[in-house]
Amino acid sequence: MTVMSLSSGLQNRYMASTYDELATRLSREISTTPCEETLYTEMISRKRFIPAGNTLLAGKQPIRPNCAILPAITAENAQYIVKRSIKLWTERIGIGFDASQHPDPVYILRKLSEANASIDLGHRPQRGNMCVVDIIHPRIGEFITCKSNENSVYSDGTPAPPLYNFNISVGLRKADLTNPLYKDTLALMASSAWKSGDPGIVFLDAVGSVPDELGNGENVALPHLGRATTLVPCGEQAMFPNEVCTLGSLNLACPDFWIPATSSSPPLFNGDCFGQTVKLAVRFLDSVIDQMTMCDPELEAMAKQTRRIGLGIMGFAAVVAAQGLTYNDPRVTILIDQIGSVYRDKSHQASRELAVENGPCPALIGTGVCRRNITVTCIAPTGGITLLTGNGAYGIEPFFTDANKLTISEHMIVQARWQLYVDNCISKTINLPTHATIDDISTAWHTAAEMGLKSVTVYRNGSHLNQPMVVDPSCPSGSCTI
Repeated sequence: MTVMSLSSGLQNRYMASTYDELATRLSREISTTPCEETLYTEMISRKRFIPAGNTLLAGKQPIRPNCAILPAITAENAQYIVKRSIKLWTERIGIGFDASQHPDPVYILRKLSEANASIDLGHRPQRGNMCVVDIIHPRIGEFITCKSNENSVYSDGTPAPPLYNFNISVGLRKADLTNPLYKDTLALMASSAWKSGDPGIVFLDAVGSVPDELGNGENVALPHLGRATTLVPCGEQAMFPNEVCTLGSLNLACPDFWIPATSSSPPLFNGDCFGQTVKLAVRFLDSVIDQMTMCDPELEAMAKQTRRIGLGIMGFAAVVAAQGLTYNDPRVTILIDQIGSVYRDKSHQASRELAVENGPCPALIGTGVCRRNITVTCIAPTGGITLLTGNGAYGIEPFFTDANKLTISEHMIVQARWQLYVDNCISKTINLPTHATIDDISTAWHTAAEMGLKSVTVYRNGSHLNQPMVVDPSCPSGSCTI
């Protein structure tokens, strides 16, 4: 196999000069037996599975979780939350915040943003953050517009810094979309999202419960853990207060998962190889939990209670293209069912087997579910690790040049179909063309509710002057890099 040299940026980020060096180091650090090390090395070096973010520094730095959720911010605990956050940010852990119980959510959000911006991690990028506020908050209007208002100031009149290091979302119940009490608030949300892409929404009545033992539905409530009221920075995980998660993704575009095309048929899905990789990846991520170290004892204790992992997928757009399909082809849902059923079934089988070997996660004891991990799957955006695959297909997103050609419904049909096979949330952006209207965004939210999505983010092309890509008909590919 050809040795893949990493770019200077990736060398600095992951502290390895070649991809094989990285794969070998990770496998050595995470494995508990020589057999595991051999299997992990093959899986990662062949790019069947790649762990995310902080796990990629195993062997060079202590292993940290990818993301965390802190308790809801109140006026009483705000200073404590800021101090905890600073420690976590120095370990490059992204954080999800719930400011619904704070009397002035925009004020505390700006204080958190300032603290985050003050941390210098050198050549390593800082993790993003998420803040959610419930639609019932009396100052929800200020929160909705806090990122689209270019001239924001504090109450004393001093200029407030931009909130570039936070995503924001409004928490609501699906019934709130048709509640007359929130008509004006929803209109303001749609207008702000049209202008800036923020806020997104999270359906609070669709998160918090976990799947049954077979990975079906969200049937098991866990009130003893509190309430899930916010998301991790990119929206792929809703978690309970003081929870953390470790992530990694299966590369659907890996040739090992496909029997080569012939003159009469497209590539055929190799379910056996994929299923074996799914099970091995679950074992890998579960082992990461036992090797994580954190400066925050509350998070470290909760990690052992819930053992939450997020096994995701990436490269879906490349698979669709290899099948000779377009993202909006009705046959794509058949492809999702084919892959998704193996993804769900084998990941949960692996977690059940680990529970037999090593014991179930304590949070599930007494629920009738015997699983090693409270949840097993989610779909993250895979921004960094997709660079290691070279296929340019992030998560389940369509290729960028196709994204703005799809209707709202076409985007959401794919997301909703994948959601059938995913325990937690899916990070996906509903891309809209420049000429999209505010009403189109309202339609997107209602469509999301009807299709059973847990969260939704929209982005209208051109609504950010500094967006990394723009659709430009004058370019041969339909897009140009700024």
